[in-house]
Amino acid sequence: MDGDVSDAIERLRHAPDVQQIAVMPDVHLAADVCIGVVVATSRLIYPQAVGGDIGCGMLAVAFDVEATALEDPGIAGRVLAALGRAAPPRRRNRRAAISRPANLEAAELSHPSRDAMRRNEAVIEFATLGSGNHFIEVQADEDNRLWLMVHSGSRGVGPAIRDHHMRHAEDVGGGLRALDVRSDRGTAYLHDASWARRFADANRKAMAVEVGNVLETMFAARLCWETIITTDHNHVCLEVHGGRDLWIHRKGAMPAGHE
Repeated sequence: MDGDVSDAIERLRHAPDVQQIAVMPDVHLAADVCIGVVVATSRLIYPQAVGGDIGCGMLAVAFDVEATALEDPGIAGRVLAALGRAAPPRRRNRRAAISRPANLEAAELSHPSRDAMRRNEAVIEFATLGSGNHFIEVQADEDNRLWLMVHSGSRGVGPAIRDHHMRHAEDVGGGLRALDVRSDRGTAYLHDASWARRFADANRKAMAVEVGNVLETMFAARLCWETIITTDHNHVCLEVHGGRDLWIHRKGAMPAGHE
């Protein structure tokens, strides 16, 4: 590993309550905690070990047509242009917003300022892709079947949740801040992070629906939802490992187990 990466992992390894660390082959430097790292704790929650884009992950779902449907450059170009309109990087007009699932609408975040964002900015951002390394792709599998893949997260609400709770976290040294899961502040972070994770999951599915509508209109291709594969790589959740309940933080690291 690069020296900077190794130093960052050593700082994390010596942080309070860190029980175990797993390092992914593609680990790379990021602010505070490297991307490509899994951290297990028994009672402390480290928002930096989840990152700002809470719930960021991947969705893949197959179409009922072969990839040859896009061999014609003209058709492919029209599809590409239509995808950008169906699932834009961002949306500015609230009247163009897409309805969110009822469970997202009903839940409230832990602080009025964050909940105001849930009711305003997050409404406009729902079913939008974002920027950076987020993407929508159409792909071909080994049988030449056409697939859709979406990589996106919780948009602006995730970083806002992280920043809010970081201000109330305890400085534990090494540039890291933590929240005790037994405290009201720890519980509040877990509540808000869980909402952001559900938002991100619903966001990817909503974009898939919009893309599916485009391809169905253009050449009668339909999404086969029974093929869906979806998971995220930025979250914290309670899991059992070695007979112990541990808080598993994943930052740029997908779980490999079957659900």
